[in-house]
Amino acid sequence: MVTGKTIKDANIKALKEQYRYDTLSLPNKKVVDKKIKEAIKNLHLTIKTTAIVLDRIDKSMRNTLGDLVTDELIDKLDAVLSDLELEKLLTLRK
Repeated sequence: MVTGKTIKDANIKALKEQYRYDTLSLPNKKVVDKKIKEAIKNLHLTIKTTAIVLDRIDKSMRNTLGDLVTDELIDKLDAVLSDLELEKLLTLRK
């Protein structure tokens, strides 16, 4: 299952590759570390906001469609997301 930590680690890896972190001098690494810290802060904010939006969608769907239909849709979406193997997609990103 994809977790916040998996997404965070994949993003840190991608940012370090983008900045060629391994070849930087110590002062430049500190600058990049600040940029990575800011990017991860924004990532957490995005994940939190997404969770809030999804919760609102869920409540709206339950009010409109009813619990039974909403639960069935969520189960189907969960199955589709499980089949995508997001962890593999994140590790393949370059």
